[in-house]
Amino acid sequence: MLNNLSIKNFAIINDAQIDFDKGLTVMTGETGAGKSIIIDALSLLVGERSYSSMIRKGEKKAVIQGVFDYPKKSLEDFGIEKDRQLVIRREINRTGRNLISANGIILTLKQLTQIGSRLVKISAQFDNQELLDNHLQAGLVDSFANHDFQDLLDDYQSKFDDYSRLKNILIKKQKDEKDRQNRLDFLQFEVKELSDLNLQPHELDQLVEEDKKIKNFEKIYQLLNSAINDLDNPQNVNALTLLDEANDNLKKLSEIDNNYSSAASTIESSYLNLQELARDLRNNLDDLSFDDQEAEKVTDRITELKAAERKYHRTNDDLILYFQNIQKEIKDLSNYDRERQTQRTRFESLRKELIALAEQLHQIRLQTAERLEKEIHGNLSDLLLGEAVFEIHINQTKKLFASGFDEVDFWIQTNPGEASLPLNQIASGGEISRILLALTNVFSKAMSIPTIIFDEVDTGVSGRAAVAVAKKMRTISTNCQVISISHLPQVASAADHQLQIEKAVEKGRTSTKIAQLSHEERILAIANMLSGERITDQAKANAKQLLEQKK
Repeated sequence: MLNNLSIKNFAIINDAQIDFDKGLTVMTGETGAGKSIIIDALSLLVGERSYSSMIRKGEKKAVIQGVFDYPKKSLEDFGIEKDRQLVIRREINRTGRNLISANGIILTLKQLTQIGSRLVKISAQFDNQELLDNHLQAGLVDSFANHDFQDLLDDYQSKFDDYSRLKNILIKKQKDEKDRQNRLDFLQFEVKELSDLNLQPHELDQLVEEDKKIKNFEKIYQLLNSAINDLDNPQNVNALTLLDEANDNLKKLSEIDNNYSSAASTIESSYLNLQELARDLRNNLDDLSFDDQEAEKVTDRITELKAAERKYHRTNDDLILYFQNIQKEIKDLSNYDRERQTQRTRFESLRKELIALAEQLHQIRLQTAERLEKEIHGNLSDLLLGEAVFEIHINQTKKLFASGFDEVDFWIQTNPGEASLPLNQIASGGEISRILLALTNVFSKAMSIPTIIFDEVDTGVSGRAAVAVAKKMRTISTNCQVISISHLPQVASAADHQLQIEKAVEKGRTSTKIAQLSHEERILAIANMLSGERITDQAKANAKQLLEQKK
């Protein structure tokens, strides 16, 4: 329930504090006084979008604050701990830095909308989407169904989420199929080409080194042969002969002077090492050979590997890694069909399950619609539309929706002999007002909305119909708080509380004034609604009688 509404610098309202109570509260006053502005301010507290143009001229920001009883459903999901009251505040700044909070917790507009739907239902004659939009009427029927239906719907919607996800995946895979096949063909070509190359780690480096030796074969032979001759050639003075002579001399010298023993040992060791080196070099020389065919193979292989490096823009070793990676990608792409078939099987299985659940939902909706039609007809009778025929059309489609395969439409025949029309095609303002009032009464109880706002929903109603509307509003107010803007004296007199909204000019500025009327003030206000500017004694007597009838 709404306990208090505070409005500052909003449209033509300078500063207003409005206390609300249980039962039926009616706001009355001349057209343009600011009644709808109060509803607009309240709409902001339950999730409507704000605009800087809403700020009172000359002010930097507007502030709207509402104090509600804490809703029955917990708000802990929004970070709002349970308290006796819920304080929602909105600041609209010309700079665009707007602020939304609930009990001091900052909220997004989406979160506020979710919270607001639990607090207030605003019903206006030409702005009642849930009741007039056939896309939303299914949800209203569902809200009237039993708990078993909701469990069934939850199960359906859980499966429908999986179904929709798989459907999107399969659609995307279908679109990607051509690209996938092209990619697979391309990779298979590359794998064959690289496989034929038989790449080996560090192979190119080794081949380049070997090619260098082949191209320098003669030079290697000459240098190796010269080195051997310098070390050990009996026909020339050579290193081994000189070392051998030096070795003999130092041995003899060490026999005379022991201080030369170390030098003799070093020379002897060097001699033996060079002797072994000379043997190794001879063996290498003997092993040296030149094969034209082998040399050609090395050159061709180097050419082949370097060509692959240029083509793939990768080094020899990187090509080996790339080869391994594309083999894995080919495997993944080849498993694509198997995975898609598994998903397709799951998709078809889910579809069958959903169709079965949707059929159960359909049957319960048919039963619910039958009960709902009777209850709505009872409410229409109360509002002097007893001859109206209200129908809920539930049509099965071939398409699965988030709530089944049903399309729900509200139709009504307002008078015998006339055509039955969709609810949103009813032309008469008075009729649509009463129809919406009847529907609001029925569905508000089902949805347990604590506060209902009627924004001039009684427009176009007069006479006996106005009395019936007043009675219905009062009936609704026994189950929840009702706040209504009305120009009808019958509705104003049926209220538990009456707020008079007036427009005043102070210091050259227009402002809206809001006053809680006493019993005597209500007699005058209702008499004014009955007779116009000149309040007659008869009008006051009629107003007093209307107030007495309420009791």
